[in-house]
Parts: sequence; structure tokens; C-alpha cells
Amino acid sequence: MNRAGAETMVMNLYRALDKTQYQFDFVYFTEEKCNFDEEILAMGGKIYRLPLSNFAGRTWAMFCFLRANKHFYAIHSHMFLNIGFDFTAAYFTGYRNLIAHSHNTSNTSHQSIAQNGYRVLGKFLINSFSKTTIACGKEAGDYLFYKNKKVIVLPNAIDFEVFRENKNSVDLRKSSNCSDNSILICQIGRFLEVKNHVFSLKLAQYMKQQKVDFQLLFVGSGALELEMKKLAVELNVVDIVHFLGLRTDIPDILMQSDVMLMPSLHEGFPVVLVESQVAGTPALISESIAHEVDLGVNLVFFESLTSEYSLWATQLLQMKSKKKFQDKTHLDILKQKGFDSNDNVLRLIEIYNQSIV
Repeated sequence: MNRAGAETMVMNLYRALDKTQYQFDFVYFTEEKCNFDEEILAMGGKIYRLPLSNFAGRTWAMFCFLRANKHFYAIHSHMFLNIGFDFTAAYFTGYRNLIAHSHNTSNTSHQSIAQNGYRVLGKFLINSFSKTTIACGKEAGDYLFYKNKKVIVLPNAIDFEVFRENKNSVDLRKSSNCSDNSILICQIGRFLEVKNHVFSLKLAQYMKQQKVDFQLLFVGSGALELEMKKLAVELNVVDIVHFLGLRTDIPDILMQSDVMLMPSLHEGFPVVLVESQVAGTPALISESIAHEVDLGVNLVFFESLTSEYSLWATQLLQMKSKKKFQDKTHLDILKQKGFDSNDNVLRLIEIYNQSIV
């Protein structure tokens, strides 16, 4: 439960949930303290830790845990292919209200025979044991669930009120030495291979060579962060690339940025793309991301990862002048499409009620 897409979505719903009627408890597969721990505990949730990385040991640990804890009404899992192994343990301890939630359209770009076998087995177990199947979008549902499964699409919802406030607690242009005429670009996401920070750094190098006036902000942390910092030095872009680390002020960052960049190798329905559109900030993203992320407010633009850097740079320059929404009318459009967590939690409760019957 660190600050990432699916985790943020879960927390948005949890905050809006009526705790007098429902409560979430969390199973973690790490001993490390996570970003949302204190907030979960403050809202009455419990955290159980099963710190095992291999799926066989973890499945057994889950079996033992659930055999000793028979009081849960339902199990709602967001663990992608690992859902199947968790549900195997749950099923054989007597649980039947098993809710599988898909958040992605792929798990890797290059799969070995073993990884393909794991994917096939994981999907088989998920579709065999899940009672209810949910996806953040149609493509995420099509990837994880069989065609004969009824999939409920529950959009990755956020709290719109946070984006109405415009706190601007930190002046990002000032802190990053970005003039009013410069392009302030942000990329928000963990430092993982799938997020393709290498592409962004090489794009930054190209734009610097072309004397484009810009600053690039990386927001997030992750296993590849140190490697990307070293690459920034090698590419001579440390003066225009800023590593901001984990931040809690994502709405502020989006609303102050001119453009959001997302060159991911694959994605399902990233929460941050919902946030960028609610913030009124145009986003330039890779063709590899599910196209249903474009919510119809003319703020999402696609480009192929095989395109020349010049095309990406041209797009970013053109998007700098893209007028942001000032009257907030786009929020009404997005609210009607089901992306406000305060409305979406009511739909989630309906799903829970149906699964418990």
C-alpha cells in the first residue's frame, strides 16, 4: 500500500466508505512500512503481513491465515495474476465471496516460457474461483478474465474536491528554475521498467540538444530510481530533470504542470491519467496504453514509442499552448462518467451486497 495507481484508487474508495457499515482490512506481502499504513489504521482498518515473495510459500501462508480467520465477509483482491493463487488458498479454507479486480492489460513485455505458464495458470485459477470480477476498464477486463465471465467495469475514481481547491502549496516553477515561457513537464509513477523512464530521459536529452526551453519533473520512487539518476548524469540532463521523490501533493503538481508525460510500455487504466484530466492538464502518452483512458475532454494525446523523439517534442510544444479548463465544467463531464470516488463507492457497496448474498 504505497502511493501508486491501484493503491491510490483503493484508498480513495476507502476514505469515502461508510465505516459504520463496512470496513477494509489489508493483507500485505511485505514487512516494510508502507505510505498508507497510518491512514489505514486511523480509519479502523487492520493490516496483516505475510512477507513471502514466492507464490508457493505465499499461497500456503494465505491458506494458514484464512483458515485461522473465518470472519471476513468477502475477499477483494487487486494482485493481478497472483489473485489466482490467493483465491486457491481462500477457496480451500471455505471462502466463496471472492472478488477479483483487474488493473492492467499486461504484466511484462518479454515473457519466458515459465512466465507464460505462470500467466496461463494464474488466469485459470482466477476465472475458476472468483465469484465476482471487476476491472478498471474494458481492456483490463478482457486481459485477465475469460469471455464467459461477466465483468463489472468500475472506473478508477478519485476525489474531485481535492482538485477544486488549487492550494499550490509549493511553487514548482520557482523550485525547478522554470520560467513562465518554459514547458513544465511532469511524469508521475514508480521507477519501474514498465514506466519507461529511460525513454523520458533520452527524450529530455534530445530536447536539450534542440534547445527546447523546458524542465522535467519525475515524481515517485522505486527500484530503478538510483539507476535513472545515474543515467541522467550520463546523458547530461541533470540541469533540466528533477527527481522529486514521493509526494502527497499530486493535484498541485498536475495543476501547475503544463503537460504530463507517460511513455509506459503498457498500462491498464492509470489513476494518474484520471487525475490529470480532472486537473485540466493535457497528457502525452504512449500508444501502448489503453485508449479508453481518453475520457472525452480533449486532454489526452497518443504517440507511438517507435516514433522519433522529434515527434514527441513537437507534440509537447504544441500542448504547451493547450488551454486548460478554468471554469471546471469538465468536472461535470467526468463525474457523469463515474470517476468521482464519492459516487463510485456507492456502486462498490452494491457490488459487495450482491457478492455476499
